[in-house]
Amino acid sequence: MSRNVLGTILLAATMAVSSGAALSAQDDPIVTRAVRELRAIRDADAVVLARVSAVHPSPGVWCGVLVTRQELTWRIERVVAGDCDATELRIGHLLVAGSALVSADAPFLDPARIAVGARALLCLRTGGGAPAVLDEDYGVRLLDAPRALDPDRVAMLRALLGLDALRPLFQVATRAPVVELGERLAVGTALEIGGRRVRFLPPELVGETPCIRITACSVAGDRAELEFTLDAEGIRGRLGFERRPDGLALVDQELVRR
Repeated sequence: MSRNVLGTILLAATMAVSSGAALSAQDDPIVTRAVRELRAIRDADAVVLARVSAVHPSPGVWCGVLVTRQELTWRIERVVAGDCDATELRIGHLLVAGSALVSADAPFLDPARIAVGARALLCLRTGGGAPAVLDEDYGVRLLDAPRALDPDRVAMLRALLGLDALRPLFQVATRAPVVELGERLAVGTALEIGGRRVRFLPPELVGETPCIRITACSVAGDRAELEFTLDAEGIRGRLGFERRPDGLALVDQELVRR
């Protein structure tokens, strides 16, 4: 995008904000986003630089008929504008499908964007009750790039999901491909089994859903290992890998049924 075009968009957004003009369905999406962002900053009682210090469990329900939120504890590192006396805030964030903060897999905050240590500029409303962000998408300006799985773990997961012994399990319509997120697998990645997208869910949303659970994952030099369980089927396994010029290659496997 050229500077002239960007300047025109920002000028239009600023004029819309200052004039109080309503947004319409015909507005350019870029203008709409810019207007919402500027309004969040303009109307904030305070703008603070904050860092996530705790991610609290999701209630596991999409925001719709009921207003549902997942809470984060934010540690305030600096007040950029306005007034805010708090040093720490616990704020609930709406679990709206399609939100930049929310996972596409289920109603929980996306761990690729939201994790302990993640930084953001928060546009806060501090009067009249508990502090809250002014706009769920544009009142939280995340400052860090999304986290992603390293290529080695992606290769190991791909090999696991491609095992012939597991393929029949996911040909059953009622058996969705789910991998549990946890200490050894903090974020998901784009993978499929038999044309079905793999969903990555945190423990509180897995519940009784049959899933693949990663119990160990290590890379040391030219060797790597992945251990896993499928508790619903009573399966546990280990995969051994060797580094080749084109990446990790599966060289041995062990599957045990209890």
